[in-house]
Amino acid sequence: MLQFQTRQGTSLLRGLGIYDIFEAIPGEATLRRVGQSNSHGRFVLEPDSQRSVQTLYVRSGNTILAKLPIVRGLNEVLAVSVADDPARLRAEAALLALQEEFIDTQARREILTLRLEKAKDEKAVQAMRLELGRLKGEQQFRTDWEQLRLRFRSSDQAVQHRIDRMFRDTRKALNLP
Repeated sequence: MLQFQTRQGTSLLRGLGIYDIFEAIPGEATLRRVGQSNSHGRFVLEPDSQRSVQTLYVRSGNTILAKLPIVRGLNEVLAVSVADDPARLRAEAALLALQEEFIDTQARREILTLRLEKAKDEKAVQAMRLELGRLKGEQQFRTDWEQLRLRFRSSDQAVQHRIDRMFRDTRKALNLP
């Protein structure tokens, strides 16, 4: 059994300990999901008579938190220290929402521009121009990104580093100034 705990050594009994567990399959490039920890941060390994050693990966959100070489039968309970990172999970969700809004806005802008090029009715043209003017622009998305960046902080340096990297990657992906 794996028992997840924070780096401070406390068990994740607050309900934060739900992690996805993946297994590396020898000879394959992809990971196979083998389960999920429970709300107490525990994951029970199923018996496997085929292999005595395996590599497990622990994922929270889209981030791999740990790579664990497991020797079956060596320890009954293996304590695994992971970052207590609710701030990163909230930042990940907020950035995903910002990215989706950005893509949706870009698509709406493109559709309106194409419709505007084909429009002949002056009233319809004015309505589409008004709608185009109401769409968020690059500067508004940059401001939203900056406000999110300032809001999500963690006292754990490793977690903060991951948060900062997510924000840099999002800024680059959205081509924000």
